[in-house]
Amino acid sequence: MAISMKTTGNMQKFEIFSGQTAYAVEKAKEQTLKNAAKEGKKIVAGNMPTSIGKRRHQNRKPLSKNVTGGLVPDKIFGGKRARIKGGKDTGTLWHIVDGGTRRSRRRKFLDASMKALDTVTEKELDTALGKEFKRR
Repeated sequence: MAISMKTTGNMQKFEIFSGQTAYAVEKAKEQTLKNAAKEGKKIVAGNMPTSIGKRRHQNRKPLSKNVTGGLVPDKIFGGKRARIKGGKDTGTLWHIVDGGTRRSRRRKFLDASMKALDTVTEKELDTALGKEFKRR
């Protein structure tokens, strides 16, 4: 167990020592980020439209086939973060497809992907923390 309690006398002094808690949380966070990057690619690709639909774009690779993801260092807060983005072929087209333009209709996939990824990440973090604290 990561938390040990010590009482002295007749309960006049009560102390809690949390020796391995920070290590267990850091390990669970790292495992959750790795799984979030892996699952996030699948979720975004599943919610994304398969083709743009215009004949002039038939040679372009489908957006759902060109999703990359992984762990990158976070320069602002430190540590690492999971990043899911479009690959070299599609690049920054996600916001155009999601929001639409005056010539194309919008296809909302980012909101559904973020909501699904949020629930998956919460479940993954709960199971990872449970495993780490059960192990101690």
